[in-house]
Amino acid sequence: MSYPLQFLVVFTMSLLGCTKVTLQGRASRKFFQNGADSVLFHTMLFLFVALTLVVIFPTALLTWQGFWLSILCALFTFFYQVFYAQALKEGPVSLTVLICNFSTFFVVLYSTIAFGETLYLSHIGGMLLLIFSMILNVKQEEKEKGRRWLFFTLAAMVSTAVGTSIIKLFGKTEAAEVAGSDITFLALSYVVAAVFAFAYYIINRYAGKKEKHTFKLWLKNQK
Repeated sequence: MSYPLQFLVVFTMSLLGCTKVTLQGRASRKFFQNGADSVLFHTMLFLFVALTLVVIFPTALLTWQGFWLSILCALFTFFYQVFYAQALKEGPVSLTVLICNFSTFFVVLYSTIAFGETLYLSHIGGMLLLIFSMILNVKQEEKEKGRRWLFFTLAAMVSTAVGTSIIKLFGKTEAAEVAGSDITFLALSYVVAAVFAFAYYIINRYAGKKEKHTFKLWLKNQK
């Protein structure tokens, strides 16, 4: 892949990531009335992503190792999205995003140790800039964040770090050998994550807090 194309891919990923965070932050703060709303939202989100991947990209069969890695990835994807949505609801969006982005440091460290990838100065510089940005953000943030926000944010950071590391492991092993298996891996991960989310929603509604929700979340909150 040429450098201009690599830059275009990274730029597009950054743009999509910013859009996703903005929309998710808005949904968490304005449309979610309780935990049931968040879980139901992510159930639909996971299914939509899986369907989009299967429709647009070619797929291939997974080995048993790839299958179980996908299930494990789905579990941490579910944890991340639930914790992340709750963190966005409890505290400042900007600082939540910055702390969760520290998961990149752990993924880079894992790639360096497990696969012998080179640790470039750009990696170190990026981490330093991230730390500096967080320090500035903390000084400017006047709202008291609280322990609940900190717990959910750190849990989201760890969850996405583990999930991304699993994807990295699969990419370095099976995905490098079988074309299209990476799409199957991701699609299956999102489908299973949707199952986890919906199961959690059912338990939470009928056996746990019994929180109420409505499919007309957006309309209800617009009144």
